[in-house]
Amino acid sequence: MLWLHTASPIMSLHWKLFKTETWCCDRPENSPDQPIRVGQFCVPERNPALLVAASLMQILLEPASELATMCFFFGVFETWSQERKRMLRRTIVVCLGQLLRKLVQPFLCYPWRLWPLADPNTSDNAKRKCIEDLTSARHCCCDSGSTKKARQIAMPCDE
Repeated sequence: MLWLHTASPIMSLHWKLFKTETWCCDRPENSPDQPIRVGQFCVPERNPALLVAASLMQILLEPASELATMCFFFGVFETWSQERKRMLRRTIVVCLGQLLRKLVQPFLCYPWRLWPLADPNTSDNAKRKCIEDLTSARHCCCDSGSTKKARQIAMPCDE
């Protein structure tokens, strides 16, 4: 039951990714399901994985109200054994760690940080800030492929 409460928001995101993602030519024209675009993961405010992480954090912050179904079966949260509470915290923290490590953290690094340059909805100021961040980034922070090449274009005198 604990796993169902913990995995439910994660599996909802998983389902949406697999249900709506396909080649553009194979996507139904009037589909009610809006696909999740890679650009959403590149912008922290729009990253759908962070919404899932927030719902998992809510379970840690307010377990009694968030786990009402489990409390029905196991009694008031405050009366749970320390072992059961520890298992709850451990399960949620492991799920949070996996979610953040796989769907949040990689998109905060290069080359994904260059997304504002490719996004037509990005303002000129945001694009300028992206280029400034790229030119001031340390070499170790840049991936060996596209980011270092883009940096060389932006700063031809750089090593």
